[in-house]
Amino acid sequence: MNNRSNTKRIGRREAAYLAFLAVMLVVAVALVIILSRVEGPRSQPGDSALAWTAPPPEGLQKNPPGYEDVVDDVPVVYAPYFELLKKAADSPVDALFDGARSDYTFADLALRPQEFRGALFLVKGRVLTLEPHYLQRGETELHAGSPGEIFSPSIVYQTELVVMKGDSVAEKYFLHTLSPPEHIAPGDEVVFAGYFYGRYTGKILELRTSEEGVEELGRVVAPLLVGGAFRPVSPRDAEGGRPVPGLSFTDVADGDEDISAPAVSAAAKALGELSPKQRGELLGAAPTYFDLENEPKKYRGYLVKIRGEVLSVEKAGEEGSGLADFRRLILAVNRDETFQHFYAVCLAPSAPEVEKGGSIELAGVFTETIKVKGARLAAIKIPLVVAVDFSTVAGPPRESATSTYFFILLVVLVILAAVAVILFLVGARRVSK
Repeated sequence: MNNRSNTKRIGRREAAYLAFLAVMLVVAVALVIILSRVEGPRSQPGDSALAWTAPPPEGLQKNPPGYEDVVDDVPVVYAPYFELLKKAADSPVDALFDGARSDYTFADLALRPQEFRGALFLVKGRVLTLEPHYLQRGETELHAGSPGEIFSPSIVYQTELVVMKGDSVAEKYFLHTLSPPEHIAPGDEVVFAGYFYGRYTGKILELRTSEEGVEELGRVVAPLLVGGAFRPVSPRDAEGGRPVPGLSFTDVADGDEDISAPAVSAAAKALGELSPKQRGELLGAAPTYFDLENEPKKYRGYLVKIRGEVLSVEKAGEEGSGLADFRRLILAVNRDETFQHFYAVCLAPSAPEVEKGGSIELAGVFTETIKVKGARLAAIKIPLVVAVDFSTVAGPPRESATSTYFFILLVVLVILAAVAVILFLVGARRVSK
């Protein structure tokens, strides 16, 4: 009698174990399914590493003469900024590099900007972004005869330069010039000679919260060097790039969401008439991504080569727009890396089918820049190229945003299943006895 009650009690206990483990297995499976379908948020390249995060030390000295009105950590510039910009513009490039100092650290400029205002420095790093930058001028009294009285442009070109430590951004600088440096692409290593102005809020991070709403996420503050000159560490051959013969673009507006159907059709027709040999002769090394983005009129009609991952595939336009037969792709170059950037591609009807997630390489005609909306970030401006064919290439191995969690849950799932089988076998053996 005791043995029977023992047997029943043990059987009920094992059944409870099995029921608990079954629930845990169901939860684990549900988590695996949910996480495998959710893609983690993507941040703008390099934005996670703010150049200035520590509070300023106490007891900072006052600004030197001539810089009394300068204020750090704001998106506003004062009269000395324009004086430095003019000084650099009037100086020969060789003189800037010969006279620039390198006996400083990033911490010197970030922690003690008052000590270094107006000094000519060299900075070396990799280009993250390059774009037009509209200046906000602070209320200040100009010095008598100051160049700022007659020289105060409202727009400059801002280069975001980063110094990498492994795969992370260790230092960040903002560099201002009157014209965009040519033939520089994201990730290129350059040396810049310019005058140090101060700690500057050069970038405001925005998140698209709805179809129209935008929320400010934060501000990027970094040392600002003004008005100098660039030298690539590995100079890029700028010769060889030429526009496709016979192309003439009219009424093309850059930076709009709309795509110019006449420009796309003309580019596809002209490109389709070129032989592979003729395309190779037109390609060359220029223009680069930043050339297209910042000087679209100069490089409109040029042939460019792109290799990247297909993020999306959709119709380029509605019926009757002249673009209904074209497909619009978004290509990511250097996907999931700090120097990631994007192209839009209008693919001709004659081109083969293309799959989202695949890696392709193509040569296309640049026609304009367009504005596209990201899944999370505010709208960005990217170059649009027209292509008539492409080749499929092997993409680099890329770990998805959920692969780590997926692997952990699978391990837990296997362990729970093994424990469940062992307990079931032990329980069944006890019951049989």
